[in-house]
Amino acid sequence: MIRRTASVLVAGGTGFIGSAVARRLRNDGVDVSIAARATGVDLIDPRAVAGLGAFDAIVHAACRASVPESWSSPATFYRDHFLVTLNLLELARNTGARLVLASTYVYGTAPPVPVSEEAPARPHSPYTASRWHSELLCRGYHRDHGVATDVLRIFNAYGPGQRREFVVPAVVAGALGGRIELAAREPRRDFVHVDDVAHAVALALARSERSYAVFNVGTGTSRSLGELAARVASLSGRAVEIVCSGVRREHEVPDARADVSKAARVLGWRAQIGLDEGLAGLLRAERSGA
Repeated sequence: MIRRTASVLVAGGTGFIGSAVARRLRNDGVDVSIAARATGVDLIDPRAVAGLGAFDAIVHAACRASVPESWSSPATFYRDHFLVTLNLLELARNTGARLVLASTYVYGTAPPVPVSEEAPARPHSPYTASRWHSELLCRGYHRDHGVATDVLRIFNAYGPGQRREFVVPAVVAGALGGRIELAAREPRRDFVHVDDVAHAVALALARSERSYAVFNVGTGTSRSLGELAARVASLSGRAVEIVCSGVRREHEVPDARADVSKAARVLGWRAQIGLDEGLAGLLRAERSGA
C-alpha cells in the first residue's frame, strides 16, 4: 500500500480509469491532485504541466480512448498521447517522481493466448500504436534519466462511469431495453473491473524499485461477446433479444486474454471482482439512473 503521507498526481483523473484510481487512492488516505482538461489543465502544454508542482508519484491515465476515432483522426491521437506523456515524464524527471502509465493491449490481432508481457508489441490501430509510443517514451526516460516507471497494460476494463460506446455499457443498456445488438458473437475479451485496475495502480505506486517494468492487468480469462450478452441478459431477469449483424471489424482480435502471473508475482495483484458481480452492479446502477 502506498504510504498515506504520499502525494500523487493523477493526470486524466476525471476520466474513466483516472477517476477510479483517484477514488481508490483517496480511500486509502493518499493526498491526490487531479490534472485534466476538465480541471483547467492542458496536459499538452509543457508550461502548464511544469507548473503543477512536485509529487511523490504521477499516474498517467490521460488518453483518447476510441479505436474507431483513431482511424479517422490518427494525427490527433499520436500528437496528444506523445506530448502528454513527454510532459509528464519531464515533470517526473525534474522532481524525482515515479510514474505509472495506464497503457492498453498492444499485442496485435494474433497473439499467443494467454499473452504475456514478453510477447512482441504489434499495435493494430492508431490508438494502440500511439499508446505503444508512450511506452517507448517511458522506457527511454528510464534508460536515460532513471525515471522509475511501471507500465500497466490494461485489457478490457469496464465498470461505472464508462461511456456508452464501449461494449459492456452498451450491452447493459441494451439488456434493459430488451434488445442487445452485437456486430459479432465470437471475439473474446478479458473483462477486468475498473476497481481492480485501480487496485493494481495503487500496488504499482507502492513499489520501491527504481526500475522500468510492464504488467498485464486482466483476469486471465476471456469471454466471447456472445457469452457476455447472454450473461447480462440472464442477470437482467427479463426477456432480451440478442441480435448479431455479422459485420466483421477490420483488424479484429479473435482472443485477447492476459497472462497475469507477473502481476501476481511482483505486485501481489489478482482481479477480485467476478464478471457476474461487476455486471450485476452495472445493471443496478443503470436501473437507478446512477
